Amino acid sequence: MYVPESEDEQLEQLKGWLRDYGPSFIIGVVLALAIGFGWGYWQKRQLRISQSASLEYTRVLNDFVQDNLDDARTKAEHIISAYKRTPYALWSAMTLAKIDITENKFPEAKKHLQWVLDSAKDTSIKQTARVRLAKIYIAEDNADAALELLKTVDNKTFDGLTQDTKGDAYLAKGDKPAAITAYKNAISTLTNQGITPPSFLTMKLQNV
Repeated sequence: MYVPESEDEQLEQLKGWLRDYGPSFIIGVVLALAIGFGWGYWQKRQLRISQSASLEYTRVLNDFVQDNLDDARTKAEHIISAYKRTPYALWSAMTLAKIDITENKFPEAKKHLQWVLDSAKDTSIKQTARVRLAKIYIAEDNADAALELLKTVDNKTFDGLTQDTKGDAYLAKGDKPAAITAYKNAISTLTNQGITPPSFLTMKLQNV
């Protein structure tokens, strides 16, 4: 193996290496630093956005619990507009739907829940919105639309709730045998999941 005999020779080799590879090496270092800085900045920015959205959503819930529905609506609409890409926008839309239902504004509630269905990637949020939307259809005497909606199951963890809602839809149609089957399926599903079926579900089954 050849070993340079002097510092001058080593320096000349270094100069030669820099001439041949220096520009691309420097560019690579600069790009790596830029990407690293950009990624770190993006992560910090996303954290700040998430924290701000979380704080504002807490205020929405506080207003809702205290029946300050107008304030809750205003804040929730702001979150959807300002933090559209965060989960808090979806939860705000769900809260808006609750407010609309409280005020018997079913068309507006359906609009908010449909937006959640179209926008959410989290299957638990999607299925919750799906069930709530189905309940509105039932309240509007449109049980067929509710049953059609519930054909899709986004998250089987919520199958007990889904079956319960199907029972309500069948009962609204006057199809008691199908309602009984759905309620029994709901009780069985919850039991298999280790969840004690709520008393109202058992009462529904007994009263059919």
